[in-house]
Amino acid sequence: SASDAEAPGLERLLEARKRLKEIEEEKVMLEALKDQEERNVTAWSGKVKEVAQTAQKEGCRAKTLVLHAQKLAQDKREEEAAERARHEAEEKARREGEEKAR
Repeated sequence: SASDAEAPGLERLLEARKRLKEIEEEKVMLEALKDQEERNVTAWSGKVKEVAQTAQKEGCRAKTLVLHAQKLAQDKREEEAAERARHEAEEKARREGEEKAR
C-alpha cells in the first residue's frame, strides 16, 4: 500500500531530524567549551601579567636594597676614614705637644 512505501521515507526523515538535533547539541556544547577556554586564556594571561609585574616590582625593590646597602657601606667607609684622620690629627698634636714640652 501507499502508507507502507511512505514508512521508510518517514523513518529516514525522523532519523535525520534526530541526528540534526544531536549535532546542534554538540555544537552548543563545543561553543560552551570554546567560551570556557577563552575565559581560561584570558585568566591565564592576566595571571602571567600579574606575575611579571610582581617580578618587576621585586626586581626594583632588590635594586633599591642594593643601592641602599652600597650607600651604607660608602657612609661607613667615609666615617672610618674621618675617624682615622681625626685619630691621626690627635696623635700628631700629642707628639708636637710632647716635643714642645721638651
